[in-house]
Amino acid sequence: MTTSRRSGPGATWTHSTVPTPGSAPSPEPAGATAAARAGPPRELDEAECRRLLGQATIGRISFTDGALPAIVPVPFALHAGLVLIPAERSSPMVDAVRGAVVAFGVDSYDAGSETGWNVTVVGPSRVLGDPEVLVGAPGTRLPRSWAGRDRCLITVQIGLLRGWYATEQNRGVPYHTAAPSAS
Repeated sequence: MTTSRRSGPGATWTHSTVPTPGSAPSPEPAGATAAARAGPPRELDEAECRRLLGQATIGRISFTDGALPAIVPVPFALHAGLVLIPAERSSPMVDAVRGAVVAFGVDSYDAGSETGWNVTVVGPSRVLGDPEVLVGAPGTRLPRSWAGRDRCLITVQIGLLRGWYATEQNRGVPYHTAAPSAS
């Protein structure tokens, strides 16, 4: 996992997110104590990242489209170490992500109190041409609307997994991430 530390004088916390539409900030991650909340935004461990990732239903996929960055809000589900994203086969996003390494993120952030959390997944993507294979599979909670003749699933393997949690006590404190490690 990554480490958090303060940077130089006058620096500001530059890691920000936009709230996921229709969601409210989640309660503090499990085990957060007053001592753990003080200081810079704290890094979440892998288990907490996975727990928060599993609670969300809308996220954002980030990829390169025509040599430019693109970030698209999408519904998603988790299955067997994969993030599953429904798509129309004819979507330009499908061609752009096929076989590429992409980033996927979920978060909950309250701008008024400057509190919230963020989880980011980075990994290779594939396009699964027959969503029926997973829509009916045991242990999946994929909506029937995700399957169909003109539909496919974009899968993102959870390779790198990292996250942070910020509270009012660390408002304005710089956040710096060292090089991520694989999960």
